[in-house]
Amino acid sequence: MIKEIIMIHFIPNFILISSMIFLWHKLLKRKINFKDYRLYITLFSIMIISIINYLTIEKFIRIFLVTIVFMIFFKFLFRETIHKSIVTPLFSQLFVMISENIYAIEDLEQDGSNHH
Repeated sequence: MIKEIIMIHFIPNFILISSMIFLWHKLLKRKINFKDYRLYITLFSIMIISIINYLTIEKFIRIFLVTIVFMIFFKFLFRETIHKSIVTPLFSQLFVMISENIYAIEDLEQDGSNHH
C-alpha cells in the first residue's frame, strides 16, 4: 500500500505540483527562493492534500478542490492580492489541463497509427 501510494501518487504529484509552482513563479516573473520555508510547506502540503483528495473524493469534485487548494497556497506562498491568488492558479490549471489533453490526443494518435 505504501509503495503504491509513493509510485502512483507521490512521484507524479511531486512533479505536477513542482511544475505548477515553477509556472506561478514564471507568470509572476519572480525567481524561486529555495531558502524560503513557505515554498516547502506549500509543496508538501499540496502533495498531501492532493493524495488524500485523490483517495477519498470523486473525480468531478476533485479538480475543483485541488484548484481551491492551489489558490490558498498561492496566496500563502506569494502573499499576492485575492484577485491574483484566484486568477493565476486558475490560469495555470487551465494550462496544465490543455497540455495534458494535447499529450493524450498525441498519444492516442500514435497508438492508432501503430495498429494500421
